[in-house]
Amino acid sequence: VSGRYSPLRPLLDNFGEWGAKTVEQELFHGIAAGQSPAQAMRNVRRALGYAPTRAATMLRTEMFRAYREGNRALYQANSHLVKSWIWHSATDSRTCSACWGMHGTEHPLTEPMGTHPNCRCAMIPKTKDWGEIDPRLKGIPDTSPVIEPGYKAFDRLTERQQRMILGPSKLAAYK
Repeated sequence: VSGRYSPLRPLLDNFGEWGAKTVEQELFHGIAAGQSPAQAMRNVRRALGYAPTRAATMLRTEMFRAYREGNRALYQANSHLVKSWIWHSATDSRTCSACWGMHGTEHPLTEPMGTHPNCRCAMIPKTKDWGEIDPRLKGIPDTSPVIEPGYKAFDRLTERQQRMILGPSKLAAYK
């Protein structure tokens, strides 16, 4: 964020020097303290006296990105147990169509989660089978969660819910 060539720098600079420094400090503090983006935004609102919408989007997006990358680093450090990660979305009416499409897809540990601003998705670790962890454990039933593909969950929604997510023309194309 503070680097001269950071992609966030031009966005932060729109808040003016004091506003940019406040949002930047709350971003760093919030990540280090494991806060939610909502708490970081309350801190920004308290410091600035108002709550810039763009700052809320930036805090939410960058804090979740840092948390996701922290999880991915943890998965990589434990690759003797974790073999990949599964994209998991909220699968609700606020979930965008792209995230519905990604829900349930499997990705290698080397792949960062390519999200968008305000994305609420998470990475779920896919662990190795018991037999892959230790051959003596072969035959123990798999206890990993089963995450169905997003399109299957989407197909169970009512047509009204689907239209709210996709809009009429995209829903027609989907059908």
